[in-house]
Amino acid sequence: MAAVDWPLADAYKPVLADLRRRAPNLTRRTQMEDGPDRIRRVSTFRPHVFSDTFEIVAEEAAVLRRWIEEELDQGRLWFNMQIWTDGAYVWMEARLVARDDHLYELSPVDQKKMAVSLTYEVKALPVADDCAYLEASVGGESALTNVILDLDTAINTELGWVFGV
Repeated sequence: MAAVDWPLADAYKPVLADLRRRAPNLTRRTQMEDGPDRIRRVSTFRPHVFSDTFEIVAEEAAVLRRWIEEELDQGRLWFNMQIWTDGAYVWMEARLVARDDHLYELSPVDQKKMAVSLTYEVKALPVADDCAYLEASVGGESALTNVILDLDTAINTELGWVFGV
């Protein structure tokens, strides 16, 4: 993991309407004269790009600006940050991405608060564990439980004679 941690741990509460997540395209499509297009993989990894807007107090803006300029070497270095994804905050390694020739944008919300807009890339998104993936694919926890019970019954019925059950 990166050695530098996000300096405003409690301040990162993104405005949900402004969250943007862009998944990388790892394939290329070639139109053929006849038949379906040819699609081939050209890469096994490209970072996911996130764009967030969140509010901080004016004092935190100075901390954030200095952190980006000094600790991240103007955004060149990777850092650790709890990022809102899939309904929870998850620690991920990220790096700032210049957008329209700037690393971040600060705009006043009122006299005490600033809105910060960042675009950053993350090396890897968290992967759902097998149980969560199965729950979602079969229709929820109760459906998964039913599938497991049906499988258990089938194994005991079909293979019970092998194990003397």
